[in-house]
Amino acid sequence: MQAAAGGVEAAQRSVSDASAALKTLSASVPPAARDQINSVASGLDSTAIELQVPDRILSSAVRAQPDAQPPTHAREGWIYLGHVDESKTNWSPSSTIVQRPSPSFNVGDVVTIADDVYVRADSSSSQRNQAAVIGVVRAGETIRVLEVGYTHALRGGWFVWLRVSLN
Repeated sequence: MQAAAGGVEAAQRSVSDASAALKTLSASVPPAARDQINSVASGLDSTAIELQVPDRILSSAVRAQPDAQPPTHAREGWIYLGHVDESKTNWSPSSTIVQRPSPSFNVGDVVTIADDVYVRADSSSSQRNQAAVIGVVRAGETIRVLEVGYTHALRGGWFVWLRVSLN
């Protein structure tokens, strides 16, 4: 179930990135092709929105499962916080995972989570959203920042990731 939850979240992000890439591409093509490309991009945007429903359902199901692993299994991992601009100084749009005006984090910060978020295993690639889901941090829980990481977004800007330990 955790793998399915992670797969839905990764698909949602991939679909959103594909839509953004098509919108960027459409600016450089003739008007007739631009309309077709924008139509496909709009369809991808709709799909990304539709993927929010199974993501929420699976997230709730993962939280409801009794822990099959020892309590220390998912005590550390990576969480996705949101998208920031190229300068890494502003959310784009505001993060729902944390309620902070600035996306600035330092090692050692203790942060309260505002919305449920998957905890992912370490990944050998920069595609952290492809790593296995190893747990969920629930809204209201606190985490300690161990490392701050960024992965470049196709639509511009950066995805903010934190390697965290759960308090």
